[in-house]
Amino acid sequence: MKKMLILPALMMFLGAAQAGPVCEFLLSRFAVHAQHEGSLDVQDQPQTCVIRQGQMGTGTGSMVLAFDQLRLSGSGFASGGEEGDLPQTLALDVTGIYVLTGRMPGQDYLMRLQALPMSFGMDYVWDAQSGQLRIERAVLRGERLREISVHVLAQASELAGQPLRLEDLPALRLRHLRLRLDNVALVQSMIMPAVVSSISLYEDPKPTIQAGLLAARTAVMLMPPSTAALASRQALLDFIGELPAPKGQLDLRLDFDPPLDGLALGGAGSMDQVRKAMSGMRVQARYARGDLPFAYVRVRDWLRMVLSAPKNLP
Repeated sequence: MKKMLILPALMMFLGAAQAGPVCEFLLSRFAVHAQHEGSLDVQDQPQTCVIRQGQMGTGTGSMVLAFDQLRLSGSGFASGGEEGDLPQTLALDVTGIYVLTGRMPGQDYLMRLQALPMSFGMDYVWDAQSGQLRIERAVLRGERLREISVHVLAQASELAGQPLRLEDLPALRLRHLRLRLDNVALVQSMIMPAVVSSISLYEDPKPTIQAGLLAARTAVMLMPPSTAALASRQALLDFIGELPAPKGQLDLRLDFDPPLDGLALGGAGSMDQVRKAMSGMRVQARYARGDLPFAYVRVRDWLRMVLSAPKNLP
């Protein structure tokens, strides 16, 4: 799940980092337009770009991703490196996100009226000295969809001492992943549409989904105690048992020693090779069913918003 959520975000916003102002990089790579008639509201600063009331294509038909404000900043955008070098640090915050049709103003008006906007934020740091990539914050949050957040530590010692490039991302080996899912229709609204689209929109996806859930349950039940304690295995089974419409809160921590080689895992030709690639995995999981008290949720969400507010990375 981590790669499904994090790598597409990296590809989208980092795919062509190059020398020059941040706005030049952003606007030269992505077709960002004003939501309404008139010019796009862009504020260009040496290490920061702010765009207001913009929209861009989603890659799915005519659907567009509209936002109230996008703020992109960091360091290493204009360090004189080669084309394709990624920034050393990056902070991305997008607020007031809506998914609209892009061609039916009346429908888009109703979609805005009926939906509550989402926000997305991501910070990362590339430590060239150690060859480590730290995704310190990747959070998708919504008033109705609640929140999904990810923290990742990956490394590639052979890349130490040099800038990180887009083509280097698959070579990174995962050391740590922390996933928090506080779900109120988030899986149903954001994840399952992508899953069903990847299967087929013209046939019943239930058999494929059920087969995947069965494989997931089997994998959890076969985990040895050295990988996951009984309580963690039960938490995962409880979560899988509610898919594809969970309503609880999942807190999942994965640690890998040695780090997980995604290339080796993707090229595994047998279950023995898969088990070997994941032999160093340690799992801690908690899953709480049911809705939390409204007052608690409001206070908790406010605290998370304050604690995860964008910060100026070195």
